[in-house]
Order: sequence, then structure tokens, then C-alpha cells
Amino acid sequence: MAQARQLGHHFLSRLMQNRQVFLDEAGQQAAYLRDHARRLPSRGQDEVPIRGRGGRGARTARVELAAGRVWVPAPAEVPRRRGQPVPAAWVIRVWEPEPPAGVGALEWVPLCSVPSDGLEQLRQRRDWYGCRWLVEVCHDIQKNGCREEERRFETAERMEVCLALLSIVAVRVFQLRGALRARPDEPAGCVATELESLLIRRVLGHAGGALSVREFVRGVARRGGFLGRTGDGEPGVRVLWRGYQRLQDMVRAAELLLPKPQPG
Repeated sequence: MAQARQLGHHFLSRLMQNRQVFLDEAGQQAAYLRDHARRLPSRGQDEVPIRGRGGRGARTARVELAAGRVWVPAPAEVPRRRGQPVPAAWVIRVWEPEPPAGVGALEWVPLCSVPSDGLEQLRQRRDWYGCRWLVEVCHDIQKNGCREEERRFETAERMEVCLALLSIVAVRVFQLRGALRARPDEPAGCVATELESLLIRRVLGHAGGALSVREFVRGVARRGGFLGRTGDGEPGVRVLWRGYQRLQDMVRAAELLLPKPQPG
């Protein structure tokens, strides 16, 4: 959090531990964050749509929203803790006071560096937090698709270069997966270059017209081992990562073998 602010960036992250924070800038008043958030008065009400998942049906939760300013000291195990910055933040609580019978109540407690005071601001921060699954999918691609944790280098500098390149690839895989879900029937040109689309058409033996997004993305996944059997569902991040690697090998080979255009 401190480094993000030093670099000129903001942060929004969910609370995992009931950690100690200060309620004043001087650090004279301390409280435990989750306990403090649950004592904050409601600023208003709103609704949160909850998607169905794992056999749980979709529903709409009627929630209360609250927020308060806190200052976040470094954890006790950090060296020279007292000399570390103490970034200011807003703790936000979104909770469902009256959930349906037999259903666990919704409760979100994120920390945000952007001022969050009025009801409209709280609604916006809640919507920001509601987009967290996009970040989680991208992290899943980096971890399980690109296998970033398995990379081994002798220096941090070399590791940084590798992670920078893999992050770009992860975004590309993320774009393919997102397009497959959001616009599967649009032309493949939305997510692929003309050469990429041509190569996948040749690999698939596609004799028809232009590929759709769904046909292209599944074709890329087939290069990574996706079988596409009935009941397999849509391709996951690992087969898309492997397939995208193979596709880029094919693109590079085609660029080397195809005649280059002559000047004029």
C-alpha cells in the first residue's frame, strides 16, 4: 500500500486479517480493522447482484454501505517498523443485514486509498470491488497458464524481464478468453491479426468464410491440447497459453518464409 502511494498509484484491496490500524493521523487511537468497520454507521442502502455459482442460484442482495478513514501502520514483523510510512485509507463495509433464510450473508470489507465518503462514492468503490474477478482471472493466467512461479533465474534483473514479457502474454490470453465469453459470434478479426486467423483456418481445415471469435479461440486452444469434446466446456487458461505459444511459433515461421513485399 505504501509503495503504491509512493509511485502515485491508488489501491483497493479486501481485508484478510483483522489487523490493527490507527483512527487518527497521530497514531494515538488504535482499533482492529474488521471490528471498527462493523461499528461504522450505514451511509445508505443499495443492491448487489450475486451470480449463481457451484449450485447456488443467482440473487440480488439488499445491502448497507459504510465507510471511515483509517491509517495503516506496517505489520509488526516488518524491520524498522516505526520508520515505515503509514498510508491513509478508507475502510469500506458492504453488508447484507437480512439475508434470505439458509443463505450466508454477503459482507465485503475492502480498503481503498481513494476518498470514500458520500453514498455515490461508496457505490462506485463497491462496483470497483465487484470487478475483482477480472484481476483474479488475470492472476490465474499468470500463475497457472504462464507458470510464472516455476521460472528460475540467477538474478532478479533477468526474472523481471521474464515477468514483464509473460505479463504481456497473460493479457493477450486474457483478451482471448474474455472475447470468447463476451462476443463469441463476432468476426475473429476482433481478436486476431489477418495472419493469425489465416493460420488457424489452415490448421483447422476451415473451408468456409472468415472465422468467428469462438472458432478462432477454440482453434488456438486445440494447438495447446484442447479436445473440444461434448461436455468439455470452453478451454481453460493452460491450453490457451500453450496454444498461443504454438500459434506465435507458426506466425514467426510464416513471416520468415513468406516473400517480403518489394519497395514501390
